[in-house]
Amino acid sequence: MASMKERQWELQQRAAQLTQLDMAMKDQSSDWDQRLIRLETSLKKSRLETEQRLQQVRQLEAQVSELMAALKDKTMKVKSYIL
Repeated sequence: MASMKERQWELQQRAAQLTQLDMAMKDQSSDWDQRLIRLETSLKKSRLETEQRLQQVRQLEAQVSELMAALKDKTMKVKSYIL
């Protein structure tokens, strides 16, 4: 049968192991938190860039529409001269 001192030593060893595990879990959690923050920041940046590109596309669509209308007008004028 284990003596009281041996039992106490075993309990202290287990407490030390639990402390090490707790510290390792906190360290891992901190790493995950940092990764999550980086991912969220990257996502926000990507969303902003996407919104900017969408704005540019809309502006280009408007320009193309204006150019198409002008081309159609000029085409009509040329046809009226020919006919």
